[in-house]
Amino acid sequence: MMQRKPIPLTALYGGIATLAMIVVTLGTYKAGPVSFLKLTVELMYLIPLACGAIAALVRRSQQGGYLEFRNALRIIFGILVLAVALQGVFTWLLVNVIDPHFGQALRPVWLANTESAYRRFGMPDDEIRKNIDSLKNTNPFSFGSVMLGLARVYILGFLISLILAAITKRKKPIERPTTL
Repeated sequence: MMQRKPIPLTALYGGIATLAMIVVTLGTYKAGPVSFLKLTVELMYLIPLACGAIAALVRRSQQGGYLEFRNALRIIFGILVLAVALQGVFTWLLVNVIDPHFGQALRPVWLANTESAYRRFGMPDDEIRKNIDSLKNTNPFSFGSVMLGLARVYILGFLISLILAAITKRKKPIERPTTL
């Protein structure tokens, strides 16, 4: 009788995180361009970090309550990389292939959000106008833009993964020989 090989934790929890992020993306897509581009949507990147921390704790319990820092980091960051990459590809497909009309509807909202951000940072009006004019012919959801966004998430996510790995790791105590 052939035994089934268990699904790796990174793949299992990465898949769960990916599905959850895609559900959030579809929900904001259905709600419209303004909801799709809300800053609070960025909170969905906490999903793979939470799944990663849970997976690290599961691995720790599977190993008798101990997990090395490097292994914890590999699990947590691996889940983040997998989930964010798949969600990014899904978003790119959604706005460029599945519903390009929606992608076009995002552009004015994106420009308005960008202008609002420039104003919050106190940029002068002539600089704002110049920057917005230069952005009018760009696609914020081009494949390159999505990949650049992934890189930003990975950098910040790696730092948070370091913290989570430090929290979830637990070294095995060194067994000292008893002396008589």
